Amino acid sequence: MPLQRGEMLPEHKRKILKNFISLKQDVDPKDIVDYFVEQELFDFEDVEKINNYNPNTQANRWQGFSKLLFSCGPKAYEVFLYALEQTKYNDLADAIRNTKVELSSMAEHQPDKLYWTKEVPKEVLTRRITERELSKLSSCLGSEWEMICLDLGVSQVEIDRCKMSNPYSVAMQIYSALNSWRNQQYKDATVDALLKIIAESPSTTVDWTQIEKNVRNF
Repeated sequence: MPLQRGEMLPEHKRKILKNFISLKQDVDPKDIVDYFVEQELFDFEDVEKINNYNPNTQANRWQGFSKLLFSCGPKAYEVFLYALEQTKYNDLADAIRNTKVELSSMAEHQPDKLYWTKEVPKEVLTRRITERELSKLSSCLGSEWEMICLDLGVSQVEIDRCKMSNPYSVAMQIYSALNSWRNQQYKDATVDALLKIIAESPSTTVDWTQIEKNVRNF
């Protein structure tokens, strides 16, 4: 758990997200986490979690790191840039600083992406999601979907089991992992709970147009 909680400033978060592909390709989080410990933003439990994903790949480490990065307060932005500079990624740090962000662009990554749920009946949002509905929503998730499952409380071991059980179908991997959450949480596995976690995920590819269309038909 981050030692300091709070959201990163929307402008800073958006600057990082606009450079996310380059960051994931070039930077390994295990090389910069010590700077966050030094600044008392991460603890050793956070570092251990980031460094011990199974499979222990750079992509998986980014899943854990990005969630912590965006939830440990405004200070994290400058610490992140400093860490990049200290590990010889000055070009990336400069690219992030110089990234232009429009207010309208920033709004797309805020919780108001769920504004349309105000028009959905409350009983639909607050009841337990059905397997059929879960299947429809799971089909709207793309790369980095594991991040959402981890945020929902599904263990990495369970995610790996779902992937091994469905080696030829990513769609079934996603559905199986989300269904594990549904079975674990039971009445708390609501449509609203799932939508909020999806909206808060910084790196998962999401088809929001299709999600809205599906939920309006629940």
